[in-house]
Amino acid sequence: MFGMSASNSVARVYSLPDCKKCEQLKEWMKERHLAFEAKWFDTEAQTEFVMRNMFGNPPILEVGDRCASSEEMFPGGVMSEGVVRDVLNVKEG
Repeated sequence: MFGMSASNSVARVYSLPDCKKCEQLKEWMKERHLAFEAKWFDTEAQTEFVMRNMFGNPPILEVGDRCASSEEMFPGGVMSEGVVRDVLNVKEG
């Protein structure tokens, strides 16, 4: 886990092995010293998201009740920092 203020919920990044977008998101967060818990998008995690009526492909970023899938964070295959910042509730800078 990486440093983040205690007042915020810890972000979770659900990923798969050999997922370039997953690694890109985690590296972006590390470079900005944003805390996150790396989780595998295994059968248990998939079932949990389906039970909550949430669908999408990894990486999936979740913070509290905010969540975004690869399709939202990587429109056209390019990471949208704005979408990631919205989920994380962090300002530019």
